[in-house]
Amino acid sequence: MYIFFILLYITMRCLSTIKDSNGFDTNEQCLNNAKKIGKIDTYCFIHYKQKYINHKDNLDAMRRDSLIYHHKRLDKKNKKGGDEWDKNSVSQYFINNLNNILSDNFKSKYTIIKHVAKTMMSDVFLIKENSTNKEYILKIYFVILDNKKYKKQELEYFTMMLEKIKTEYELMNELDHPQIIKLKKTDNFETVNTKNYKYSYIIVEKYEESLSERFKRKLNKLSENDIKSIGYQLINIIKYLHIKKYLYLDFSLNNIMFFSKDNNKIVLIDLGMVESYYKGSTIREFVPGVHTYGTPLYSSKNATKGNLADRVDDIESIFYILCHLYLEYLPWGVYLPDYSEKSMSLTYNSKITFSESKDYKSLPGWLKKYYNILETYKYYQEVPEYDLLLEVLL
Repeated sequence: MYIFFILLYITMRCLSTIKDSNGFDTNEQCLNNAKKIGKIDTYCFIHYKQKYINHKDNLDAMRRDSLIYHHKRLDKKNKKGGDEWDKNSVSQYFINNLNNILSDNFKSKYTIIKHVAKTMMSDVFLIKENSTNKEYILKIYFVILDNKKYKKQELEYFTMMLEKIKTEYELMNELDHPQIIKLKKTDNFETVNTKNYKYSYIIVEKYEESLSERFKRKLNKLSENDIKSIGYQLINIIKYLHIKKYLYLDFSLNNIMFFSKDNNKIVLIDLGMVESYYKGSTIREFVPGVHTYGTPLYSSKNATKGNLADRVDDIESIFYILCHLYLEYLPWGVYLPDYSEKSMSLTYNSKITFSESKDYKSLPGWLKKYYNILETYKYYQEVPEYDLLLEVLL
């Protein structure tokens, strides 16, 4: 009898963790995870490589990500239509939801073409202005309430996200640099807050291709001159931002765009993580271990530990971007996108020991000079030598 209960227990455990033939959790389990709205940190399986993404987000986002996972799982299992089938079906789901809440005035002026991306703070759509046929990018945070009961902290979170879009809009109006993303000249912002839904959006200019897309198009091979040119432009853009008392803090290959496929002129997009390093009239005081910044693949050692960021952190992130373009990978990429405490610790240690690695030794002299300049800085309240870095990148 004792053995029977042991076998029954083992069987139940196996059933509770059953996976499909491709090694994924079943869709039912994924949907069950998405329903746990009591925990805002609910995890949901949405990647082939069985990596979790931590959504400090709402139920709608969790359900949408469950749908994305579901389509990817069926796509891989049935081998129907490849990635395009998956992208199109998910994109239409997003568009349908958005069309249900946007005003008739908006829909008379614009046509939503497709869903481009989902970030931690918003959904991104490609839209067309009906009167001119010109394409723009719509960045929107929205939540459909449908008379559901939400906890106070969740409602506060929704309001905070709406405010973030508004803050980004105000920031884009303040900044005036030819290589920082621009708002559409008119009809570029709206916020709506009702009992049934909430949303806030900005409409920005559309650019040709991202650095990530170009990197893939060039088969992960960019010339040293192209890499140096990208670095030179990034330092100039960041110098401007720092003079304006702002930090960028969200470097990635997807946030660097090109004006066209035929030239190397870049534009920095997505100002959602930008923040001032001033508090009132003075530089803010250092605070350790309580902050989250951008993409861990490119974040500085200081930011990877969660410490309050400063100007040097942006400069270090640019270094990692350039290393990625030259090496075609970053050594600590094997630990990501798993953002667990263990993975972040391994990522941090890999960045600390990078200068001792074979990868570092294979870098060209100009990138080593960049790193040597970087190593002379203290992390906090240090003013980077922008002109010296620009000389290295010439």
